[in-house]
Amino acid sequence: MKRILFFVVVILSFFGCVKQEKGVVENSIDYGKKVNVKLLSVWDGIMYSPWRAKGVYDNKIWYVALEGPKFYLIFRDFSGKEVKRLNIVRGKGPGEILVPYAVRIKKGKIYIYDSYQFKVAMYDMNLNLFDEFMVTQNGLGVQEFDIFDNNFYFRYYYDALILKTDYTGKMLGKVVFKKKLDPKTYPKKAPHSGVLLADESGIYIGSNTTPYRIEKYNRESLKKEFEIRLKFHKAYKPTQWKAHVGFLGNYMVYSIVSDENYLYVPFGFCVYYKNQGLHGGKVKNRIFVFDKRTGKFVYNIECDKLNNTGFGYKIVGVTKDKIVLYSDAKDVAKGLVSDKKLKEKSYTGWFFILENPVYRK
Repeated sequence: MKRILFFVVVILSFFGCVKQEKGVVENSIDYGKKVNVKLLSVWDGIMYSPWRAKGVYDNKIWYVALEGPKFYLIFRDFSGKEVKRLNIVRGKGPGEILVPYAVRIKKGKIYIYDSYQFKVAMYDMNLNLFDEFMVTQNGLGVQEFDIFDNNFYFRYYYDALILKTDYTGKMLGKVVFKKKLDPKTYPKKAPHSGVLLADESGIYIGSNTTPYRIEKYNRESLKKEFEIRLKFHKAYKPTQWKAHVGFLGNYMVYSIVSDENYLYVPFGFCVYYKNQGLHGGKVKNRIFVFDKRTGKFVYNIECDKLNNTGFGYKIVGVTKDKIVLYSDAKDVAKGLVSDKKLKEKSYTGWFFILENPVYRK
């Protein structure tokens, strides 16, 4: 009898290993780990702010805002009070910026990627320039970038999944997409699209398109360490590209932040095209949390007070007790702020501050 049980265990183990692909962490949404959190506050709307130009640093929320012809880098505390405002000088000279496409703030330094001039400018916390360098271009150029330990990591739309450089722009390494695409086919055919995050644990790459996956790479060698996958109980149709419009359907990984232990990844972005315009589909907005060292699913965070929007919420940043989201979707703040604020046309985006349950005792 013992011998039979031994062979049964061996056979089951064998089939379990075959099913589990090497280097892949398979997850399914564990609804037993669902946590409903409080909506702590909603800030008054802000004027136009680039999607990749906002974050949380030193217990303050910062963002780039266009006010008239000027771009400002604005810092506010968690009550919403403005504590600092810096003018981003527009122009083509040293330290001057035309399009602040993406911004990062790390270790007392501000980094701005100008997508018009193809350069990264580096400043102190008062926007005094100390260096800048030109960025290699390919097709549509850079989609995302991040910094860690004086190394820069870029994600491109076509050529490079990861391009690593030093602070002078010298290339130190490169990971190319498995599927090569021709930038000359844009906008008739789709580019690669997704997110990139670099922190002390590694580089994390997420894809907008189905299936749901986040890849982790070693910062030094750029070798892939593992891939996080997530299966849903509901089947999502593959994300489709519409020429001259963009991706349609359900976006998978479109925004990501981390703390020292976890990845926080919002979900619930679904758009369709009708009557010459984009519309948001029916979704349930939530935040998935993964252990960033093992790739295991940890929490499914929801907030009943948030208005669901097919245009999704960007996750701006986290602290031990707060999660900061942003959305510029129409009517996303309806019922959460005064009607007067909703009618003010200058307000086009909103910050939503939720409690972070991950470290809650």
